[in-house]
Amino acid sequence: MKSREERIKEQEKLLGIFDEVKEVLMKTPGVINVAIGLKQKSGKLTDEIVFQVFVENKKDINSLSPEEVIPNEINGIKTDVLKVPKGKAKSDPSAHSPIRGGIQIGNGKGKVGTLGWFGRLTSDNSLVLLTNEHVLYSNGSGVYENLIYFITAAIAVIGSQVQKVGRTSGLTKGIISS
Repeated sequence: MKSREERIKEQEKLLGIFDEVKEVLMKTPGVINVAIGLKQKSGKLTDEIVFQVFVENKKDINSLSPEEVIPNEINGIKTDVLKVPKGKAKSDPSAHSPIRGGIQIGNGKGKVGTLGWFGRLTSDNSLVLLTNEHVLYSNGSGVYENLIYFITAAIAVIGSQVQKVGRTSGLTKGIISS
């Protein structure tokens, strides 16, 4: 595996062109999202950092129209087409008392995800929570009026070993792949 410093340098290079590449790839029919991550071969992670292109269903290249084909590389960086996994709830949401990070929450309009944590603002001691953008607001569902900060964030170096508790996965351990 590459050194941490090598991975950081490569990750920064891809971040520098990410917005442009994502804009191009998102125009491809069937593409759901684009990320920077580790290439997978036969279901195993490699140490090669690529543009991951997420689709709902992977299809044989011979069945695709020319506009549906995702290039093998873009701007000199390889791509890796990945099927978006389907999640399945593993616990009864009503069983969480007291409420804590790691449980499923939603915006009341069909969008759900994981509650990260609670905190308090230093300015007025207001109780706040941290979660992902798609949980509270996605494709016009939800409202921004009570959001204080609106960012999509994660702090990690691709290739780092981590663990997390997710609403559909429970405790998982792995390597940051995107």
